[in-house]
Amino acid sequence: KLLEQEMTKLMKEYREKELERNRIRDKCKTPSATDEMTLENGRKKLEYYKMLTCIRWDYPMMKTCAKG
Repeated sequence: KLLEQEMTKLMKEYREKELERNRIRDKCKTPSATDEMTLENGRKKLEYYKMLTCIRWDYPMMKTCAKG
């Protein structure tokens, strides 16, 4: 009987920990509003920089031509 009680107690604790882990994972999947704003501002700055300097990066060519 004690063994069964201990087993149910452990199972309940396991389920609680699993739910807590899932809540933490779900929270990490969605970026916050400030993170989204920071990324959007970075994209805008990069586009403005490209327009001002007239530089166009060709990333696939950089991989084949880069030496070092």
